[in-house]
Amino acid sequence: MAKQESGNSQKPVLTLLGVLVVVLVAVLAYRYFPRKKFDILPLVPVSGRILVEGAPLDRGRIHLVPAADRGAVHQYYSSGDIQADGSYSLTTYGRSGAPLGKYKVMVVANRTPIPEYPLPSWKPDWLVHRRYTKRTTTDLEMEVVASPAAQTYDLDLER
Repeated sequence: MAKQESGNSQKPVLTLLGVLVVVLVAVLAYRYFPRKKFDILPLVPVSGRILVEGAPLDRGRIHLVPAADRGAVHQYYSSGDIQADGSYSLTTYGRSGAPLGKYKVMVVANRTPIPEYPLPSWKPDWLVHRRYTKRTTTDLEMEVVASPAAQTYDLDLER
């Protein structure tokens, strides 16, 4: 009888140890292995300079929206802040670069900061032509390629 009791007392310990091993394996798998297609989608560096009628745009954000009508094979948006000298570098969901492909380009730059929740009375004072600020109206396009020529991603926009 004593042997049977000691066997029963080891079951909770073994069960707890098994659960801990499963949790540890799951955490490591989540951390070190791809979780979605994006995790294995290759990104290439994308940077350039944005001018407005020849002068550097000193603020704002650039967004690349996959152009499904131009053969985009993914739906990952890339974006970057525009620096005081007009330069920008893109990131895609926190990773440096952008996936290869064709994009519509949006440039959003306002004279004053855009409120997170604009009131109906708020009116933008765009630093670029209004058509560049929406994906439905922008006529800017860009193709991200593996080996771009110098200044491939530079833009000169209208006010």
